[in-house]
Amino acid sequence: MRNHVAAVLFFAPILCFGQGTMPQTITFANPGNQTMGAGPVTLAATSNSALAVTLQATPASVCTLMGSMLTLVANGTCTITASQGGNATYAAAASVTQIITISPQFPGVDLVLGIGSLITSNRTSYTVNTTTNVLEGGQIGRASPQLLAGVSFQLPWDFKSRTKANVSSAHKWDDMYRPMHAFVSLKFSTATNTPLVGYTFGLTYRLQKYLDFLVGYTLTEFDEPSPGFAAAAALVVANNPTLYPTYNASTMNNNHAGAFDGFPTQCVAGALYCGGGGTTPAAKGTSLYTGSITEEHFRGGLMIGISVPISLNGLFNIPKANQ
Repeated sequence: MRNHVAAVLFFAPILCFGQGTMPQTITFANPGNQTMGAGPVTLAATSNSALAVTLQATPASVCTLMGSMLTLVANGTCTITASQGGNATYAAAASVTQIITISPQFPGVDLVLGIGSLITSNRTSYTVNTTTNVLEGGQIGRASPQLLAGVSFQLPWDFKSRTKANVSSAHKWDDMYRPMHAFVSLKFSTATNTPLVGYTFGLTYRLQKYLDFLVGYTLTEFDEPSPGFAAAAALVVANNPTLYPTYNASTMNNNHAGAFDGFPTQCVAGALYCGGGGTTPAAKGTSLYTGSITEEHFRGGLMIGISVPISLNGLFNIPKANQ
C-alpha cells in the first residue's frame, strides 16, 4: 500500500507538468456596439502567457470572423468568445465572452461639396454688362465645370467591393463597405426673375472616406436674347452695315450661338432704325429694345464629377455608422 502511495506521489508532479501548471489570463476588451454598414472591426485579445488567443463569433448569420477581423453580416446580437487551450507550461485559460449588438443602419446625412462637368449640347448663355451695355456670352455644355453644393441621404442597401487589406497573408482581401447616397443640389440666384436657376439630383459612390464619385441629372439655367431684342438687333444691323460690319442680320434672327457676343444694348451715334425707327438716327444711348433683353431657359444634361462629403449626422443627432 505504501509503495502504491509513493508511486502516485512520485508521478503526480510529472502529470501536472504535462497538463501545464502555470495559470494564464485572457484580456479581451469589448469592441462596443456596432451599426450595420460599418467596415470590419479589428478585435484585440491577448493572454499574459503570450500564447495566441483563439476567437470565435456566433451566430454566423449575424457576424463572422477571419483571424481578428469581425465582419458585420446582419442586425442582431453577436457573441464573441476568446479562448486559450494552454500548453505544457500553461494551463488552459478561462474563456472570456463579449456580447455586442449590431443595430440597423440609419441613413447618414452628408453635405455635398463638389465639382463636375455638364454633358450636353453646347449653348450660349448671355449676361448684360451694365458698364459697357453689351451682351456677353459664355458656353454651357460639355467640359463646363459646375460647382455643386447640396445634401445627400445614405441609401439603406449594402454595397461592398473587394479591397486589399493590410493584414496577414491569410487575410489579404476583405469586403469593404462603400455607402451610396442620393443627393440633390439646388442653385439659386438673386440676379434673375427666377430664384431657382438650376438643380442636380443623382447618386454618389464612396471612393474613399472623404471622396465620392457622383453622377446625376442636372438642369441648368441659361439666358438668351428675347425674340424682340433679336428682331430689333437684326433690323439695326441690316440698316447700318458700316456700323456693325462683324454682325449678320440672318444669324441674329436665327439666334445662333455667339451671334450676339459683344452686341450693344443701346444705340450708337449715327444708327438708323434704332430706338423708334424712321430715317432719323436715334440719340446715342437710346435703348435698342425696351423689353426684356434676355429670357431665361433651362437645359438638361448629365452631370459627372467628384464631391467631398461632410457628415451632418451630429447636427441632426443621427447615429453615425463606423465607415
